[in-house]
Amino acid sequence: MQKINKIVSENPSVVWVDESFIDIDRLDSSFYKTNVMDLVTRIEGGFRVEYAENLFKVITDGDHGKRAYVEKGVPFYTAVNVQEEGFNNNTNLYITEEYEESLKRSRLTPNSLLIVKTGVGTGISCVVGENIIKGNISADVGIFKEPSDNIDPHFISAFMNSKSGRDYILRSSYGSTRNRLTIAELKRLKLPIISKKIQNYIGNKIRKAEQLLKEATKVKGRATNILREKLFQKEVEELINSTDQKYSWAESSVVENRLDADYYKKELIEVEVLLGKKGLKYIQLDKVIKHLYTGSTPKSEFLSCEKQEISFLRVDDIKNELRIEDIELFVKNDYREKAKFIKPESVLVSIAGTIGRSAVLNLDECTTNQNVAVIEVQENLIDPYYLSEYFNSFVGKLSLERVSTQATVKYINNDLLRSVKVPLLEKEDQNELRALLVQSIEKEKMSKRLIEEAKQDVENLIGGTFVALNTVEV
Repeated sequence: MQKINKIVSENPSVVWVDESFIDIDRLDSSFYKTNVMDLVTRIEGGFRVEYAENLFKVITDGDHGKRAYVEKGVPFYTAVNVQEEGFNNNTNLYITEEYEESLKRSRLTPNSLLIVKTGVGTGISCVVGENIIKGNISADVGIFKEPSDNIDPHFISAFMNSKSGRDYILRSSYGSTRNRLTIAELKRLKLPIISKKIQNYIGNKIRKAEQLLKEATKVKGRATNILREKLFQKEVEELINSTDQKYSWAESSVVENRLDADYYKKELIEVEVLLGKKGLKYIQLDKVIKHLYTGSTPKSEFLSCEKQEISFLRVDDIKNELRIEDIELFVKNDYREKAKFIKPESVLVSIAGTIGRSAVLNLDECTTNQNVAVIEVQENLIDPYYLSEYFNSFVGKLSLERVSTQATVKYINNDLLRSVKVPLLEKEDQNELRALLVQSIEKEKMSKRLIEEAKQDVENLIGGTFVALNTVEV
């Protein structure tokens, strides 16, 4: 018999619940709110569901102790490493081999499913890859190990990351101000059991997405390493680290229209001298740009958190690949005539607070605020992708740091930004960097597109409209 419930009133929340929906361990009213009961009906009434503890041999969380970190040891991961795009194994946290031995149950193993169990990211999930060697996790991460044969962990991850799946899981969380899933709740999560063929179909999209993201990271790394070599970054870092004087003299030949001491720090001047001796030719940014301007923030009445045609870019939105799905603030169409739209292929660079975060715009109908500068370059002189990658580099950030005003919050106005000196690489070197960076961005786009497809497949399954039109080979 199909399970049913009846929503009597949405405000206040009043619902009649069939006894088959009653969880004896959860008699709190929040567990039966009207806004999720329809979803519960579609999942638990439309599929066979099983408690997670019946589908995985081990369900636990990470270390609750007061651990001591060391410079080298076993990699230690937290909730920030659990991402929809896949497990991010970049960490600077390490624990000793001896301490890790006491955490065997939460040790990472290939094909383990991870889930964020506390905070704003509660419910976000990913699968640990086959190439994991060793690692452990903190208490804010739950781990599901050794899945049964009828379960594809990548499908379960897609289910958890879908809107409906995450809402369904958050229903089990506690906390009025901060979401929290206990181990008991993790074990009693009800997960849908569908045909292994469909699970694999959706799971393969996630696997392919993870593969593409690794390829994108690898290609981006090649571009970064090429630029490091061209900018002699290793020698620059050694020079910076070897300079500890609190005072310096500046020759009259290097004095410009700045009289603040920070502009004439010895190490910053020596970096410019070093790169000049290496044969790098500098050019002032003002000589290679067509237009430079900063944005402005519309009045709050013209802004919306709901998706609109016009995207409003802020510093936090600037990353390697700008994605419309990641943008959280939009400008209403009423403001269209006043909005200044950014041309595609423009270079964006943050100029307030967080200095030097940069990307090349690849979206339509975007505007930005006063903390972001927009640069349209003369592409016959300098490539926008090279310029953006330069700003993101260690050496590039030094050049921006030098011209910034050293107030409580660092800031670079348009005139100061125009004065930045940029190494002018050979055009063939710029073209090589561009090709690699564009390739990396395209792979990242394809990866995220597959993840969105997999999540939409889950939504279609829950909504009863799923049709497997394509196959994905891995």
